[in-house]
Amino acid sequence: MNDTPQTPQVTTQTPQEIRWQEELVKIQDQINAKQKLHSFYISHKAKFLSLPPLGYTYGPIDFDNLSHDDIVKVMLAFPGKWTKTINDLRIDYRLQVEDDITIRCYSGEPPPSCRIVEEEVKVPETHVPAHTKKRRVLKCTGDLADA
Repeated sequence: MNDTPQTPQVTTQTPQEIRWQEELVKIQDQINAKQKLHSFYISHKAKFLSLPPLGYTYGPIDFDNLSHDDIVKVMLAFPGKWTKTINDLRIDYRLQVEDDITIRCYSGEPPPSCRIVEEEVKVPETHVPAHTKKRRVLKCTGDLADA
């Protein structure tokens, strides 16, 4: 019996092997995310079938160009804290359901008592001189007199 300690062999990876391993991890993460999304679709099948058709889904679960009534149906089917963003003359609504699952109502109609108007706002001097810029805001019934 040989009692001489064995020196461990150190293997180094080539840059190609490192890159290959990184890609493999990224692909597995994408597979896991798609499996999670698949499970979400399956578990909420009845809700999806009761709502307007989905748009193309590349990132968020998308409902596109909905009437305001249809947006309300989606929000009632998936309650939570929806965020609102003005998108030209339409509104995008977004709900983060889970870490990597988002539902979006893209380019929806504003509520019937509201409209999107453009207004000029004064931007105070910070890193650039003071100036005015245009932005779009949602004005609703009580606010429309100001528009």
